[in-house]
Amino acid sequence: MMRLPVVFAAFISVLLLPAWGPFGSDEDALKPYHGADAGRIVLSLGAYKGADFIRYSILFRPRGQTQTGRITYDIKWPTNFNDQYERGQVWTYALKPGDYEIYNFELEFATSGGALVSLWNEPKVPTGWTMTDQMGVISLQQPLSIPFTVHAGETIYLGEFLAMQTAATNGLGMPVPAGAKFQLSNQSERDLPVAKLRDDAITTMKSELPDPDKIGSPVLEWLPGASH
Repeated sequence: MMRLPVVFAAFISVLLLPAWGPFGSDEDALKPYHGADAGRIVLSLGAYKGADFIRYSILFRPRGQTQTGRITYDIKWPTNFNDQYERGQVWTYALKPGDYEIYNFELEFATSGGALVSLWNEPKVPTGWTMTDQMGVISLQQPLSIPFTVHAGETIYLGEFLAMQTAATNGLGMPVPAGAKFQLSNQSERDLPVAKLRDDAITTMKSELPDPDKIGSPVLEWLPGASH
């Protein structure tokens, strides 16, 4: 069914969010690049309301390397879009020119270490998701590759990644959250004004959404009825 959201961009929330997506302090973290030849990516990350997860992360890296960049949406944070169906944030990230890939997603249960995690207990039906070494956090069992290329002085738009919770049954026969599918769509008209407020080096951006049909992953699909 086609979703027809009425989105109210909360521009004031730009001032309340970190300038870049959150990332760890370890040496393997891919930090924003501040060179004169930096390129930029813009994407929005959100989720349907009512899900059992509180935090959603996109993990990306330079192709062939291990340093990881992380873009995270936490439902407790201020939002850039929030309607009756979904809520989320717009992110910008400055990167050194080169080839990159989104290779994993992470989801954190709302009751980390509590009932949901205990009841999840590896659903009977394989879901493609597995527990990580962080309590209450699941990630893809098999990393995927969503490639993109950053060019000097250019900004590319990778689209909106909207998390839709999926369900399965655990060993006790109880329904449990089993992960998520990310529905991709082009929300550039909504997201560009927010991106420009977050980074004044951004004036225009080129839409380069990945094609879920070519990626071939069960966790990535087009948002039904939406613009590509």
